[in-house]
Amino acid sequence: MTPMLRFLPVVAALLWPACWPVPAAAQAYPAKPVRLYIPYATGGSADFVGRLVAQKLSESWGQQVLPENRAGANGNIGTEIAAKAAPDGYTLLLASELQFVINPAVFRYVRQDLLNDFEPITLITVAVNALVANASLPIKNVQDLVAYARANPGKINYASPGTASPNHLAMELLGRITGVKMVHIPYKGVGQALPDVIAGQVQVMLATVPAIVPHLGSGRLRVLGIGGPQRIATLPDVPTIAEQGFPDFESSVAWSLFAPAGTPKNVISRVHSEVVKLLALPDIRERFNAAGLTPIGSTPAELAARLKQDQNKWPRVIREAGIKVDD
Repeated sequence: MTPMLRFLPVVAALLWPACWPVPAAAQAYPAKPVRLYIPYATGGSADFVGRLVAQKLSESWGQQVLPENRAGANGNIGTEIAAKAAPDGYTLLLASELQFVINPAVFRYVRQDLLNDFEPITLITVAVNALVANASLPIKNVQDLVAYARANPGKINYASPGTASPNHLAMELLGRITGVKMVHIPYKGVGQALPDVIAGQVQVMLATVPAIVPHLGSGRLRVLGIGGPQRIATLPDVPTIAEQGFPDFESSVAWSLFAPAGTPKNVISRVHSEVVKLLALPDIRERFNAAGLTPIGSTPAELAARLKQDQNKWPRVIREAGIKVDD
């Protein structure tokens, strides 16, 4: 046997482990489909944002990012599923950071340190809420609504996507600022609530601009005011609620991206950089702006700081309004 042939078994033994399958965790991320949980019903701005982000990430990564709506209990159901998932980067959560502040204050079974279950990745966008009313009501703005509600006590119902949702809390805040009492009718999502406002079964609601824009051409829905600090390009002729004499009122919903706690830092960094990059794309910014959304793309640290600020605001509103959820 030649010297070369004698070494072949040794070389083969050394090379053999290289032929074994490489575990997914050791491969370049993502090496398989990623699931993006959206803990809200279809038809709202969260669904719009989540599906658009999932589509663009799929195109960029060459791996499917699968959006999955798991609505219910003010976002608790989908959030709990995501929190229990393996922290390997293949489960992400699109959520309003307010639910991490609001839900522990109103649901007895929600962990008080819910924020510790997740790693913040980035604040994707801020969706301004608009106050809308059924067009059959003899009101055109917020001042009209206040006057009508005072003249017709107990006859104005307002819808929300659920008890203790940001929309519900903002309407409670508006009632305190204006001094009028309206009756809360909770639904299981914007997609269920808004049709009832359009049909006149409920009179008013706060909803994100992306949710209401498709219905404005029907003539059955009227925008009374914008909940943000300034007018928006989508509805330039509609004044803000602050402009109409209520400067202390502001209502918006921010949609952010999270991963289960313990997800590797390099994966968090990869997802963050990819989302920030896609938010800078002209077509994405155009689609967001057209829907009344402001693309952001914060750092994880900036998102964490925003969460702390929310913790100082909304629990007080909850306590003063006496909001509790039976669970």
